Amino acid sequence: MGSLRKHAPTQGRNTTVFGALLPKGSRIFPVKQSVLCGGFTGLVSVVSAVSTESYVAVVAAITHTVVATATDTRRSIAQKLAALIDAGASGAKTYNLRTSGGSSVFNIVRATTFTLANTGTTTVLNLTVGTVTGAGVGAAALATSITLPFGLLSPIESGQFIQFVDTAGTEYLAELSSTAALNSVTLSVVALDEAIPVNAVALYPPEFTDRQNFDLKDDFTSAGFATFNTGGHEDAAIVGSSVDLSLDGLYFPFCPVYRTLTNFSAAGREFYFRAEDESARAGYTGEVVEMVAAITSREKPLSVDGFVSAKFSAKVVQLPTRIFAIPV
Repeated sequence: MGSLRKHAPTQGRNTTVFGALLPKGSRIFPVKQSVLCGGFTGLVSVVSAVSTESYVAVVAAITHTVVATATDTRRSIAQKLAALIDAGASGAKTYNLRTSGGSSVFNIVRATTFTLANTGTTTVLNLTVGTVTGAGVGAAALATSITLPFGLLSPIESGQFIQFVDTAGTEYLAELSSTAALNSVTLSVVALDEAIPVNAVALYPPEFTDRQNFDLKDDFTSAGFATFNTGGHEDAAIVGSSVDLSLDGLYFPFCPVYRTLTNFSAAGREFYFRAEDESARAGYTGEVVEMVAAITSREKPLSVDGFVSAKFSAKVVQLPTRIFAIPV
């Protein structure tokens, strides 16, 4: 008789939600990425993984080392390096981890100097780095464009709000005045209310902050085929389903998703949402749900306590994509 697999109950798990405006007539999910205002960036590629080999990244004079094991992959090594850099390198961050050309690559930004090496003696160098580049300037107040040091991984739709955050945690809002294409290195924006400093970073799709809830409800419709004479029991089958979404919160007026939803919900436009559960077990991702939805109602209660509140209801217009926990 096999032993029971024990697990601890998960308590206090958080869900992070991202949202973006989709192009008309397109339901292609956007690529999760970071957008850097000016600043410095370098591209890192993990070419192969070798057991017991050390991968070393020196970023802003701080050394980060990952010792690979037999179970490591290129992606897991890249993720471990990224986590170490994010935790330890002053002012430096890693972004846009992805698989490209058979290797795992990511950008290091906010750091003007870094080197990479590995200790393997029987393999080619496992870490390669692109040239560190820097626009060196941010975007001035009333500017109508923002220069990026590396191209976008997917388009960003005209009218989308994104929020830049500088190294001190100060937030800056920008609204795209025209669609930014794949690989664009310039964002055309509505004249900025205030200057955005060099090295400020924006997430795309942006995070839906100040939420109270993100409720996803599946309704299933049944049809009866026969009724038995045993008290009304019936033979039935599920013949249809629908998915509804509810988003309510005490929204800060500068939340980029709130602003985008408010501007476009009455126009019948479709939005992309990505809900990421916090990981419930070390070494695994959290559950992810991706969906396309159209806003069906928008409420703005004007309560006497002074809170600025809003509630959005939406119809999910295609079957949500669910990605359950997987090892990292």
